Amino acid sequence: MAHALGVDRLYLYLNMDRPVTIAERAEYRAAVLRRARREPTSLITGTKEFWSFPFKVAPGALIPRPDTETLVECVVTHMAGSDAPRVLELGVGVGAVSISLLRENPQAAAVGTDISMTALRLTRGKRRTRRRVRALVAPRLRPVRRAAARPAFRCRLLQSALYPHPGDRNVGA
Repeated sequence: MAHALGVDRLYLYLNMDRPVTIAERAEYRAAVLRRARREPTSLITGTKEFWSFPFKVAPGALIPRPDTETLVECVVTHMAGSDAPRVLELGVGVGAVSISLLRENPQAAAVGTDISMTALRLTRGKRRTRRRVRALVAPRLRPVRRAAARPAFRCRLLQSALYPHPGDRNVGA
């Protein structure tokens, strides 16, 4: 309801008696129908919070999952004490991991690759970190090889859990 009205939840609680317009009711009903079809709430609202920051999301880009914050926490610990760490993220999605890391370390820089143009547009759209994140279309590892060829580039491999396909027999229940 807050999304349909363009307000926050606190406003809803404080203004429970406010009448809802026909247009607002229609928008709310449309959102409820989308959710009833099991569409993720974040795609309905267009945002997902990750590491206490809102990220724009859209179909065609992976939605950041809360358990991926554990990866960010681990990398932040490993980056502590580094002067100007570089982050390389394969499958950058909406940029949640890279951008969260850059916000934690103002001296860091990141290269994120993805095969989805939608994902790269969302990553590039984050205004505060735009100069420090290079988002590249990369179905293969060519940009990674170029980045790794630089003498100052040191890498630790960190991987977030993949989004398994529901029908994959190799994924445990």
